[in-house]
Amino acid sequence: MKDLKTPEEVAKIIEDIKEAFEDEIADLMLQEREQYENEKAQFQKEKEEFRVEQEEFLRQAEEIAAEQLQKKNSKMEEMQGELDNALAELQKYKSGELRIYEA
Repeated sequence: MKDLKTPEEVAKIIEDIKEAFEDEIADLMLQEREQYENEKAQFQKEKEEFRVEQEEFLRQAEEIAAEQLQKKNSKMEEMQGELDNALAELQKYKSGELRIYEA
């Protein structure tokens, strides 16, 4: 009958088990919190990297658009010059300064 415990011994065993569970739960909660903080920090880092990449993409897109607009403006200026020359020739023809001879 050595295996029988007194109520105080049983209470002590139960208290020890309870404390062990509480310590384990506290450790698990701390690990979960640390994992959450690490994942949050990683997310913030990736979010910032994405923002920087997005800004760079938009900057490049603006540069390309500006270059294309400049090319179109240059072409339009060239075409306007050709049109102005053609109109000047037409005015000369109408005023008699320029004669077109047929061969």
